[in-house]
Amino acid sequence: MQFKAAGADWISLHVETGVTPELINEMKREVKTGIAINPNTPLEAVEPYIEGVDFVLVMTVNPGFGGQRFISTPLQKVKELSQRGVKVEVDGGINEHNIYDVMKMGATMIVSGSSVFGHGDPYARTVMFKRIIEGFVASK
Repeated sequence: MQFKAAGADWISLHVETGVTPELINEMKREVKTGIAINPNTPLEAVEPYIEGVDFVLVMTVNPGFGGQRFISTPLQKVKELSQRGVKVEVDGGINEHNIYDVMKMGATMIVSGSSVFGHGDPYARTVMFKRIIEGFVASK
């Protein structure tokens, strides 16, 4: 698999692309595999895949380009999935103002691109996010 050879060990596939259980099974032989869902796609669309994946990626922006504004309505999907014991990743518009709410809904993995790389020193931004996450974990 080319992605594995390039160093990827976690890959998510968007349910909207017509992913199949066979593809998921093939990928799981080499990498952690997740199913991603766009903000307006109903949670029912990932139901057939949940048992076969390592995580579900809930998008809080419409995929395509960085720097979009966070959409909060998908957080209900995060909550529902996490309550069922599903490992949930969230990607899109995550910043220091909304990360706590995202984690509170049950996200265990966070993706933040523009907020880390588009606001000055990426190292300092990463440290800031780490402190927020550590504070959240300590408060539980």
